Amino acid sequence: MRPIFGKKSPMSVTALTRSAAQALVEREERTTGSRMVAYVNVASMVGVSAEWLRKFVKQHGEAKSPDLEVGFNIMAVYDRVVSRIDANTQKVAAENAALRKQIHAVVPRSLGQHLGTANQIGPEGSALVDET
Repeated sequence: MRPIFGKKSPMSVTALTRSAAQALVEREERTTGSRMVAYVNVASMVGVSAEWLRKFVKQHGEAKSPDLEVGFNIMAVYDRVVSRIDANTQKVAAENAALRKQIHAVVPRSLGQHLGTANQIGPEGSALVDET
């Protein structure tokens, strides 16, 4: 199938799998501090050798495209990692919202006590000033 003129061609399955493998290696490298250890760890997760994974990610001609099982494993591990990151992001966002709510509950009272206007705090935490 030829791409329509002026539009980007869709990413091949191999390129998509390579991109996912590369992202997994980069993430693992940030965790371990070593790219070679990252290759070993990711390779063990997806069921290939670290040498093959390194060649595949770096697009060496020696590394064949992954077979269906390996491609599926790479995409499954990538999906699990992304799902875990999304869940953690949602958890942190909920914790931040709860903390923000606590801060907003305390700040108006503290501001009112500091200004000596404890009973004159507006709904947004701003002090109401009598300009007469």
